[in-house]
Amino acid sequence: MFETGISIIVSQTIVNNNLSSFMCKFSLIDLAENNLPQQILDYIPVGEQNATSLANELSKKYGQHVNELCNKIIGITRSENKKSQLVRLRFLAEEVTKLFAKHSACASGCNHCCHINVAVSLPEAKLIAKSKNLSISNPQKTFSLTEISNNQSYFNVPCTFLINGKCSIYEVRPVMCKTLINMDCKDTLCKLIPNKMVPVPYYNATLIHTVLVAITINDNYADIRDWFPTRST
Repeated sequence: MFETGISIIVSQTIVNNNLSSFMCKFSLIDLAENNLPQQILDYIPVGEQNATSLANELSKKYGQHVNELCNKIIGITRSENKKSQLVRLRFLAEEVTKLFAKHSACASGCNHCCHINVAVSLPEAKLIAKSKNLSISNPQKTFSLTEISNNQSYFNVPCTFLINGKCSIYEVRPVMCKTLINMDCKDTLCKLIPNKMVPVPYYNATLIHTVLVAITINDNYADIRDWFPTRST
C-alpha cells in the first residue's frame, strides 16, 4: 500500500515537472518582494541568467548521468523498508550534489544557508546521530511537514554544526542541505537580509524532495538545531 502511494506521488511529479531541467520553470523576479533593496532587485535577472546558462552547459555534460540518477531515485519507491529508502535517498542526493556544487556559487566556506531553518525528520535525525555518535534531544515542540515548512524561527541563527565557517557534519548533512545548490556563479542572492526572503536560482531538486516527502510525511519534524542543540555525544 505504501509503495503504491509513493509511486503515485512520484509519477505525478514527473508529469507536472520537467525533471530533465536543472532549473525550476518560474521567474525569480516574480517571486521577489517589492521592498527588497534595489541592488538585489537589479541583480535577480542577472543571477537567474547566470544560473540558466550554467544549467544549459551542465545539461550537455551531465544530462545522461542525471537521468540515470533520477531513475535510481524513482527506484527507491519500490523498497518497502522506509529506513532503507531514506538511506538510499540520502546517498543519491549526495551524488547529485557532487555533480553541480563544484560549478556553482556553493564553494567551501560559503555558509549563508547554514543560517536558515533546516527541516529534519526524526528518522533522518537518527541517521545523522548514529553516523556521528551523537545524542538526539527531545524538542519542546515537533511539527508536521506542512507546519515546519512555514517555520522561520532560526533565520540568521547559525547551525549547531557550523564550526569555523564550515559544516562539521558535511558528509552526513540533511537531504535539504545537500540539495540547496545555488546555480548562480556568485553568492549575491544567498546573502541574508533581515526580515526579507530573497529568491535564489536553486538547482531543481523537485524529484528528490518529492520522494523525501513521501517517505517522511507521517514523521515528526523539527529544525536540526532542535534535534541537536549542542554537538555533545
